[in-house]
Amino acid sequence: MSEKKQKAAQKPRNARARQPELPSRPFFSRKITLGSHQAQQVYKRGFEVTSDAFSEIGIVLRIVGTEEEAKAVEKVVDDMLDKVSTELKQEKERMQKLLDENGIVGDPQFTDPLSTEAQIFNPRAGRYLSLISEVDSVIRSMTLLWLSGVLTDGQYTNGAFHLQRRLLKISATIRNIARRARFAAYRKRNQAQNQRAKDKEKQKEKAPAANPTQEGEKSKDSDSGAESPVEEKKVATA
Repeated sequence: MSEKKQKAAQKPRNARARQPELPSRPFFSRKITLGSHQAQQVYKRGFEVTSDAFSEIGIVLRIVGTEEEAKAVEKVVDDMLDKVSTELKQEKERMQKLLDENGIVGDPQFTDPLSTEAQIFNPRAGRYLSLISEVDSVIRSMTLLWLSGVLTDGQYTNGAFHLQRRLLKISATIRNIARRARFAAYRKRNQAQNQRAKDKEKQKEKAPAANPTQEGEKSKDSDSGAESPVEEKKVATA
């Protein structure tokens, strides 16, 4: 490869390196291991984008909107997370009851578990990660019941898929809420700015302007104070 081609190939990489870095944000890492395919899919497809939506609600919305608007949106999101958490707890208790009734004890193993460290940038991201972990726990119980012959293939497959879809649906809903709230805050701020500009224009229009009649009288007064050339000529003739 020629020197020019090498420089051309390196240019995009260098251009990206020169871009300004994002502001430093606090976070901590939480180790998590997910055995079920469904929980892994929720983590891969839903965790980061949902975490970004939480940050948008908690931080960005307060910048472009008001504290009251941010708290109202946070209340809606928290209620959703609480509801899903309650549903998972009830499902976990139901699975455990079936295990106890059938005398089944154990922990199923998975051929390809996902072990990772998730970065927690805000408290609600930590809650969503806990919900993913809870889904994995419920599916583990389902798997044990299925492998033991208590649950049918259809019950196991549909049950596990329902939990995956439930958390991904929550993710999509939260992202839509964050987007709508941001647009509404921007629109409200722009309307307020436009109204202030209109008010300033009205104030300018109401300000007293110079009176052309008075200016004309002043001009006549100044002209009458000086002798005209005709009068000077008459005085000289006399």
